[in-house]
Amino acid sequence: VVASDGAVWFTDPGYGIDGPYEGHKAEAELPRNVYRLDANGTATVVAGDFVRPNGLCFSPDERLLYVVDSGISHGGPAHIRMYDVDGPRLRNGRVFAEDFAPGMTDGLRTDVDGNVWCSMGWSDPIEDGVRCYAPNGDLIGKVHLPEACANLCFGGRKKDRLFMCASTSVYALYVNAQGALSP
Repeated sequence: VVASDGAVWFTDPGYGIDGPYEGHKAEAELPRNVYRLDANGTATVVAGDFVRPNGLCFSPDERLLYVVDSGISHGGPAHIRMYDVDGPRLRNGRVFAEDFAPGMTDGLRTDVDGNVWCSMGWSDPIEDGVRCYAPNGDLIGKVHLPEACANLCFGGRKKDRLFMCASTSVYALYVNAQGALSP
């Protein structure tokens, strides 16, 4: 994700080198971390204690960063962590939502009210789709899909259309929420 100051925050879960499904088998070149690339091209590790850091997004005011750990695929956790953003650093890391097992989440976005929308799937078919969490971490809604959802975004004129990228299809649904503007 790109912050309003131009810095790029990203993760490297390493899935593409696990085998031929998403890439090719290879040794990791870098640790599986959360990184920040500043405007002058300097990359720094901002969080290094993940098993498989994956999707990430900012709160609408960029004071919080949410990061998925999809490590359940390799014996680790399946949760979303939340951090306070302190300039180029992260502070006060804590678990925001953790009731995904045996499935996991991947992509996530926030709406203008600070709710966190996340993809869901890869285990129980009745959980395939999208979950929506209030800013305090309470589950407040689900969108059910007939297949696992990997990523999502808000779009349309009013940013009130939820686009969901699933295993074989892209779904779209108008929702009673408006996606937070990307910096």
